[in-house]
Amino acid sequence: MIHFFAKALEPLITALPFIERWGGAAFPITFPSAYEDPETGGITSLRQAFPISCSLPGDCNDPGYYQKLLPDDAYKSVAWLEDRGTGTAQWGNANTFSVRQDVRLAVWLNLQRIGDLSCGAHVPMMLAAIKTLASQRLLYQPDYMEIPATVSVTGLKVLPHDPAAVFGPYFYAIQPRLFVNPFSFFGLELEVQADFSNKCLCLPEYEPVECVTVW
Repeated sequence: MIHFFAKALEPLITALPFIERWGGAAFPITFPSAYEDPETGGITSLRQAFPISCSLPGDCNDPGYYQKLLPDDAYKSVAWLEDRGTGTAQWGNANTFSVRQDVRLAVWLNLQRIGDLSCGAHVPMMLAAIKTLASQRLLYQPDYMEIPATVSVTGLKVLPHDPAAVFGPYFYAIQPRLFVNPFSFFGLELEVQADFSNKCLCLPEYEPVECVTVW
């Protein structure tokens, strides 16, 4: 359901003026990596978890289907939504049912590009996100639904201003500079709910996708 909720909430999140690189639904994957100590030049091999998403287009350096969502000072911000646990389904009556899910909104900020280097500059941006997410009920209608679902944020918690709390399991312990001025971040835990009609779910007629090699 994380992809459903990410697409449903996308218009609200991307309308925030400080959001630039929106990754949609993301999940962790572990890659082999290496770290070069800037003082000794020694190389340490390690495995590191990164959030990846299929909502971002590939580029010349990495044309694959999934892209890493890394803090990147070329952007004002990097943000994504991730699954935080098992969802629950509940039937209202013979014609309706609801799905509820806990998700996390993680936002990394480049304060220099945004234009505010003050201490605590992330706070008004976090409050704007809270106001936006908590104040609306959305109608979202993907192709496989004849009647739109109603999507709403039914609960919200503010995470501690701690990289490990917001970006775990992606805590970039070897790069603490990513989380201090001129950079910052915030995280929100959301309880989201979608209300569906039983009458509207129509799976498409699937056809195999022929593999195409892009040179």
